[in-house]
Amino acid sequence: MQDQEFRTEAASLWHWVSNACNNPALADLAAQSTETLLHPGFLGSSYPIDGTGTLVIGMNPGGGTDTPNKEEQDTLVAIRDQDSVAAFDRLNSVAAKLYGSWPIWRNNLLPLLKGAKVDPATVAYVHAVPFRVVDNASLAGIYKLAWAKVSSKQVALLNPGRILLAGATAGGKIQRFMPVKSRIIVRSIGDRQHADRSPKIAASHTAILSDQAFWQ
Repeated sequence: MQDQEFRTEAASLWHWVSNACNNPALADLAAQSTETLLHPGFLGSSYPIDGTGTLVIGMNPGGGTDTPNKEEQDTLVAIRDQDSVAAFDRLNSVAAKLYGSWPIWRNNLLPLLKGAKVDPATVAYVHAVPFRVVDNASLAGIYKLAWAKVSSKQVALLNPGRILLAGATAGGKIQRFMPVKSRIIVRSIGDRQHADRSPKIAASHTAILSDQAFWQ
């Protein structure tokens, strides 16, 4: 489903995104960054590139770039330093082992995907803004710029059939730029609340799951 040509192009793009904070052409955007190790997102092993895949766009990497997991750290360093397919594949492989423990996946995304009967291995995940910032309130002013200069390139390559925007704040800022059908998923602060125990998240999931045209 992901041929060598696609993976070679994706490895190069993921490497470029991982170096956004050191790219003079992105200086106006990178000035907002805390310059921590970037997480450029990942693809499930069975993510389709034929225009039928499900893409999730999160707000920004949050604490993920400070991961205590040595294996994950190594993959982020490798994709930053190399544009090799091996580094790209390793990043995706390690992410696949770990994402079930990440709050946003465990408490929100996995329950939604299960309800939609979507295999997580067919899903890709990128960020609206590719780095951490000192104050998340400052993200509001850079979503448009980050989309234009970075995340739109990832979305174009991934060629999804549908997009899930994780969070009302980020989703509200960038939904108008989405090239395909999209829905906004409600989140809780820190993604601490499981969908089954949050009326707001549960209602959001129900509305998205009932949108049959979105999943076709």
